[in-house]
Amino acid sequence: MLSNRSISLLPAIALCTTLASAQQQNSIGIFVARNDALPGAPKLGGLAFTSYTGPLGLRLSGGLHVTQDGNFGEERPPKLGVGAWTADADVVLAPFRTVPILTMLLAGFSPNAFVGIGGHGVQGTSDTSIATWSYGAGVTRSLLSVLGVEASARYRMPLRDNQVLPAGFKTEWEYRAGITIGFGNRPSSSSRRSASSARVERTRRDTRNSSGIPRSTPAPANSASAARVIDTADDYLGTRYRYGGTSPTTGFDCSGFVQHVYARHDLKLPRTSRQMASAGSSVTPRVSALRTGDLMFFAQNGSTVDHVAIYAGGNRIIHSSSSGAGVRYDDLDSRRGEYFVTHLIAARRVLGAERALVAAFGAELGKTLVTDLDPPDRAPAP
Repeated sequence: MLSNRSISLLPAIALCTTLASAQQQNSIGIFVARNDALPGAPKLGGLAFTSYTGPLGLRLSGGLHVTQDGNFGEERPPKLGVGAWTADADVVLAPFRTVPILTMLLAGFSPNAFVGIGGHGVQGTSDTSIATWSYGAGVTRSLLSVLGVEASARYRMPLRDNQVLPAGFKTEWEYRAGITIGFGNRPSSSSRRSASSARVERTRRDTRNSSGIPRSTPAPANSASAARVIDTADDYLGTRYRYGGTSPTTGFDCSGFVQHVYARHDLKLPRTSRQMASAGSSVTPRVSALRTGDLMFFAQNGSTVDHVAIYAGGNRIIHSSSSGAGVRYDDLDSRRGEYFVTHLIAARRVLGAERALVAAFGAELGKTLVTDLDPPDRAPAP
């Protein structure tokens, strides 16, 4: 018969099933752990698979403690065995992972909380195992575009109420630390096609009047400043792309180019696209809402900003693109443009009345936060 605790976990199990059917952003991790709830507090090594949909995720993990009977080099080869094991299925809540600005303010760290069911046991002269439920908290941090680190603490308890624990078993903590590798961080192909078609069609509709004739972007009050910014950006057409680059001599990455262009107009922006995504004022990420000189931010791996471009008006962007071999214009109605429209997630206005705020905030942010450099973009070749 199921206990009250088991019944209370049924909604979590149902949520796990729902999340598994809507996987969008995945990672696989390798971890080491110490389980104080098992006899002798063994150290384990294991694997974890996590799939997120927005801030909610499903994580499946398992670990083993390997024993060795004998030594290498002896006449009889050593015998390896399993001394202890753990297995868990968790529902994870990571509220900051879909809000890049909050993660950025925590120096790139994203906290999470989780609850799950599983089991653990020991093997030896007598094999003993029990079913458990657990809860805990952890933190992750991205190091590169797909590589990250994580750490967590989990409190384990027997799944059945009033269970008498086997000798040596405890209600105690388990601690983990490991690395993660992200993969498959894109919507399904059907979702990409439908989103792409809808957004490209909206872009085309937004840039035409009722007669079907293309119309120009409305001129903002600071159009002269915007025009000068685009003229400056135009000066660097053909400058080669360079990862981490900030110089017209050696090359630009996407944010290095934007930062350099605006610096020539006495506007100091933060160093990376993720940092820039908090500068200025927010604009609806739709082409019809943009003004010349606005910044457009793209997420190629789900929800994390990793590319920035300047809106040049007339349905075009200018940026330093690895797939485009350097600084270039891209038409948002083209095949390449469709890629960027599909991955557009934010826009910011940094020209005009917000100038002083951008300069002050950008300067302070650049001093206090260190974030990853922007990765190369993966747009189709021109």
